[in-house]
Amino acid sequence: MWSCFSTKILAIKNDESFDNFESLLKFSTKEDIKILRHYCEYEKLCLEDLGARGFAQKLRNTIHYQKILLDANKMAGSSIRDIVTAIYLSNTNTNSMKEFRYKGMEMINEMRSLQRIICKIISVDKDYIE
Repeated sequence: MWSCFSTKILAIKNDESFDNFESLLKFSTKEDIKILRHYCEYEKLCLEDLGARGFAQKLRNTIHYQKILLDANKMAGSSIRDIVTAIYLSNTNTNSMKEFRYKGMEMINEMRSLQRIICKIISVDKDYIE
């Protein structure tokens, strides 16, 4: 259950961060967009092909914004833990906690790439700041 809870918290921040970064790419000046795209290329971060983005969005929206799905086939028993786990698996289209944790690690790795980009953006870069 801790894995479900902590991964959901990370999914919220993941989805918000990538939404904000995509807004920067959409609404910034052409020069700034060019710089942002350069950083994405350098980090090999392709926003159109994020492996865990859909997982993060589904997980973020679970319970708060969507109909709660419960696939009884994903329940290992009838305890509260089994029900909660099945809800998380059902709403993220994952089949096991092993797959859920794998997707969570994929999400974390994508967030690390975004973090490195943000660190480069806010550092004092003599070539960028005039």
